[in-house]
Amino acid sequence: MFSSKGRVNRVIVARLPAGSDLIEAIKDSADRANVDAGFFTLIGALKKAVLRSYVGGGKYKSLEFEGPLEIASCSGNISKKEGETFVHAHAVLSDSRGRAFGGHLGEGCVVSPTGELFMYEIYEVKLRRVLDEETGLHLLNIE
Repeated sequence: MFSSKGRVNRVIVARLPAGSDLIEAIKDSADRANVDAGFFTLIGALKKAVLRSYVGGGKYKSLEFEGPLEIASCSGNISKKEGETFVHAHAVLSDSRGRAFGGHLGEGCVVSPTGELFMYEIYEVKLRRVLDEETGLHLLNIE
């Protein structure tokens, strides 16, 4: 097990605009605020969503949903992967009938009408994604 202690340095609050890709908007918010390590929570709505489920062997199955969809819960972390900002997030979404869907947030989620992001920067800890040969995944490395 890898662990380390850090502290929350600051909180960044952002409103994500309609039409933006959710993961790209979170990455952009982290980059604009120079956040290298952190965690976040997010609520809002989507007009399209892509959720992924891990099926083993380093592979995921993707499911697409058309909205409107409420982001009932979304949380994740910010780290660096090969020098670039990396967003790892899971979400629970609900449709107009109250049915809920959850999983790993995939690229291609389109914000509509808005997303409300609260990002917490961590300092005194470095979070990096490193390829794990056994799983084929880029797992979190805590320094």
